[in-house]
Amino acid sequence: MTGPGESTTGAATTGPGAPSATQAASAATAGDVVAALKARLPEVLALPRFAAGAEALTRLADPRHREAGAAACTDGEAARLAEVLAARWAALVAATGGTTGD
Repeated sequence: MTGPGESTTGAATTGPGAPSATQAASAATAGDVVAALKARLPEVLALPRFAAGAEALTRLADPRHREAGAAACTDGEAARLAEVLAARWAALVAATGGTTGD
């Protein structure tokens, strides 16, 4: 059970060292994209040629890794990262005839 200022990952959510709202939003966007990739492409990610990418996605699926990566960015960098991830994901989904919500 977590208390105020604690996350389920053990990272501080308030106070010094806690991610800003922008950094947290960037981590959440990355998490959404990773979850969608893993759900849509499990057979592709299982291929040996994508092993390194699959391992990276597994690490990125862990909220601690996403939060740490986003916290290492400035707010401007985190906002831009979230923007680029969302835009590129939307373009990829559009190019393959899907929707971002499925």
